[in-house]
Amino acid sequence: MPQKKVPKVTYNESLPIIPVDDFLLSVRKKDRLCYLRFFVSLPEGVREQAKFMIMENDLRSMLDELCDNLDHFPIPKKKRLIKKNTKEELKQLLNKSEL
Repeated sequence: MPQKKVPKVTYNESLPIIPVDDFLLSVRKKDRLCYLRFFVSLPEGVREQAKFMIMENDLRSMLDELCDNLDHFPIPKKKRLIKKNTKEELKQLLNKSEL
């Protein structure tokens, strides 16, 4: 069986490295397109750092790769201990800053 040819990757060395410590994910039901927004918490408030749109299958593949590399196995939703309203608080802060 012939080996699949891997395309050459070109890296953009001028892209800055940006810190992030939170994100919001929205998924459009019609076509499963994911909208990712990354944020950083600063003394001045929450700042949006980056936005991405990605197909759900591609995002799942990336998450699988991240989990494998970090040796992380996600906890089932029912067993998670997450502070309630964290995402809602972030949404409220964003709405205030966008006014």
